[in-house]
Amino acid sequence: MKEQAITKELSLTDYRVRDWLIEDIGHNNMFVDIPQVQLAKELKVDRANVCRSIQRLVKLDILERDEILKKYRFNPAFLFSGSLDEGMKAKRQHKSKNRQAEAKPKWLN
Repeated sequence: MKEQAITKELSLTDYRVRDWLIEDIGHNNMFVDIPQVQLAKELKVDRANVCRSIQRLVKLDILERDEILKKYRFNPAFLFSGSLDEGMKAKRQHKSKNRQAEAKPKWLN
C-alpha cells in the first residue's frame, strides 16, 4: 500500500472505493457484492467515477474480476482476510494461476 501512495497512481476516489470495499468484504475474501450505483450513493460520487476507480484497481492488480460470476474480489497477493494458512494457500493459488496464464501463447489469451 505504501508503494501505491508514493507513486500517486490512485486518485482520492480510488482510495475511497478501495477502502470501502475492503471494509465490505468481511472474512474469507468473499466476493464484493455491491452494485456500483449503490456504492456511488454511499460515497456520494458519480457512478462513472466508481466505475473508473474499479477499472483502475483491476488494472493495478488490486482487484480481480471473476468473469463467470461477474463479481470482484481482492487479489490475495494484495489483501487477505482470514487465517495465515488460508492466506498462504490463496497466494499460492494466485501465483499458480498467473504462471499457467503466462505459459500460454499470447494468441491463445
